[in-house]
Amino acid sequence: MKEQDEKFPSRSGMWCAVRQNSKIKTDNWSATTFFIVAMLVNCFTLNFTHERMPDPKVTSPLRDVGFELIPIIRLQWITDSMLAYFNIVVIGLWCHAHWVENNLSRARWMWNKYFLVWGYCMMMRGFSIFLTSLPATENHCQNPKSIHNIWVNTVMGFVTFGGKNVHCGDLLFSGHTINIMNSFWFVQLYGRRFPLLVVMTGLCAVMCLFLIIASRSHYSIDVYIACCITTLTFAATPEPLPAFLQPVSSMWARIVNNTVPPMKRTYKGDGLV
Repeated sequence: MKEQDEKFPSRSGMWCAVRQNSKIKTDNWSATTFFIVAMLVNCFTLNFTHERMPDPKVTSPLRDVGFELIPIIRLQWITDSMLAYFNIVVIGLWCHAHWVENNLSRARWMWNKYFLVWGYCMMMRGFSIFLTSLPATENHCQNPKSIHNIWVNTVMGFVTFGGKNVHCGDLLFSGHTINIMNSFWFVQLYGRRFPLLVVMTGLCAVMCLFLIIASRSHYSIDVYIACCITTLTFAATPEPLPAFLQPVSSMWARIVNNTVPPMKRTYKGDGLV
């Protein structure tokens, strides 16, 4: 009978595999849901920080040691492009664990860790930039644009990860640095068997942090705070799903259980149908 099961895989057998992996999926979906909510909160807050930013015509940029030591280099587009590299590396390591190593538990922990840390930091960033407004640096925010619709601006910021929405004044906590440091520590933890990748990611992270300050996108303190908080959050965040997200996991589990039909095996002749 067991040989027949292996020889004639049925739809019910496939649904059985789906049910066995449902816990992994619901945990990953819950972590992703938390990250999406944190991103929406951050993008919505950007509308208020933009309006609350001190008038650049009245308030000049703050004195900054990084600005005094590093000349202006308008190459922020390199940092924006390198974010894609960091995310591709993270996706590649996750795919290697999931499909090459076929280690579903490891892939599950990797997914949870990455999106939980990113979500925690973005949530903290949203509150930080709302509480304190710093003067604009020497960039395009010296002549800020106007926001015509906060809802459209919020959605645009979420879809483009802050690339196309109107926002200024989101200082004190660098969002680019969160992504960079989260990816850096992710590679350090889960990519140790690829030493060249670890070294390349480290060099790219240092270059991006330098360019963030050189392009005057953030003050040096913004990058420093983001580095410290992201590092500590990564170290303090366990891989299993936290208790406050268990209801979300249960919600996804109910959706999966209602979608996947009950297992039923029927034998007809020499085969499984």
